[in-house]
Formats: sequence, C-alpha cells, structure tokens
Amino acid sequence: MKDAVDTAETETETVDVDNTNQAKDDAKARTEAVADAKKRISAAYRKFNAQKDHFDTPKHLASWRDLVTIIESARAQGWPFNALGEMIGLSGEGVRVTSLRYRSHTDDETELPVVDFPVYQRPPRGKSPKPKTAARPVGVISPEEAEALKALGPIAKLAKGSTPLESDIRKKSEAFSKLVMELKDRNIKWADIADATEGSHTVAGLRMRVARHDHGDRWSVPPSIRAYRRVNIHDHPDRVDGKTEAQTTPKGAKATTAK
Repeated sequence: MKDAVDTAETETETVDVDNTNQAKDDAKARTEAVADAKKRISAAYRKFNAQKDHFDTPKHLASWRDLVTIIESARAQGWPFNALGEMIGLSGEGVRVTSLRYRSHTDDETELPVVDFPVYQRPPRGKSPKPKTAARPVGVISPEEAEALKALGPIAKLAKGSTPLESDIRKKSEAFSKLVMELKDRNIKWADIADATEGSHTVAGLRMRVARHDHGDRWSVPPSIRAYRRVNIHDHPDRVDGKTEAQTTPKGAKATTAK
C-alpha cells in the first residue's frame, strides 16, 4: 500500500514538473513569436514610410499593400490598433487610418493574403508590482558624536536671533545643527539624536532647528517653520549701544533717517 502511495506521489510531482516546464516553453515561444511579428511589421512600416515622397508610384502602393496585409492579419488575430501602433511608433488611430485609406484610395476590394501573426493576449490588468528595495539600515551614533551632542546641545539653545554671528555661542549652535543634519543623512532616528543630547533637545526641537536652517524638506519637517537667516542685527547701521535709533528716540520726537 505504501509503495502505491509513494508511486502516486512521484507521478504527481512528475506531472507538476512537466506542466511547469511546458508553461515556460509556451511563454518563451510566444515571446519569440511576438518579437518576430514586431520586426516584420516594423520593417514593413519603415519601407512604406520611405516611399511617402513617391506617392502613388508602384513601389509606394506595393509597400502600402504589404503593410496593410500585416495589419489586417494581426487584426484577425485580435490585435487592437493601439497595440499595433506601439510596435511601430504610431497611435492606434494612425494605424487604423493607414489601413482604411489604402482601401479607399486604391479601391482595392480584393482579399489580401493572410500572413502569420500570433494571437493577441491582453496584458494583465492593474499596475505591475514595484520591485522591492532593501530597507535602508538605521545609523548609529558614535560615542564621540554623542559627547558632542551632549556638550553642544545646551549651548546651542542659548543662541537667539540677536546673538552675533562671530560669537562662540553662535558658532557652537551652528556646529550642533550641522552635526544633527549629518546624523540624519546617515538615517539616524530623531529619538536617538534627542536622547544623546541628554535633555537639552526634544525631537520636535531638533526638527524645528533643521527647518530653520532651510533643510526641513530633506526629512519631512513642517514647512511652516521660518527659515533661519544669517543676519547679524548687531551690525545694523542704526544701532546705538545695542539699540536701534528708533528704540533710543524719546517719545514724541522723530527719528532721523540715516543717509
């Protein structure tokens, strides 16, 4: 009994393998047939197109007839005009008009010979699945980078709009921002960067910081954050002792305009 079962299972496996091989052979044969048909109709169209400047000459009419012969044979096998057009670089309407105009222009009512053309198979509906790409590995913060984040983070928070560009605070703030963006370029998580600052920055704070440096689009940061502008208000020509002339002018008096 066991031998009979084993034999039946072996025969089933053999049939499955044979069916798979046959399906592969059929698919290969069809691919080759379609490729050959495309070559033939493309060659006929090029020949017809080359005779357009010699309209109504025997060569022009012969090339036109050869092309229409292939088109009508393909149509008999179920090929739509648009599919034939893709083979020769025409629209479906262009193929249809080329075929109909031959009949009306030449008054040729004879039955054209049938040439070999594969049966049309409708392509599967829906979009073909996109090939899967390997997930980008998540980066890791080095001990040196973690120390830099811890040291620079609190200082970076001290930088305000009025902080001079050449001040130590401003330089360290920009070094901190640059480091954060370099880490994000290595696909390091926001949470990991925030943790490395040991409390000086939250994830939201980091995201807003890179947005203010005009790089928010690189990591899907809200576009509503105003970009940081490198303008040193301490260098403003109207500043007097750290204030603008408007701030130092007594109430009721008019401020003069620097010229």
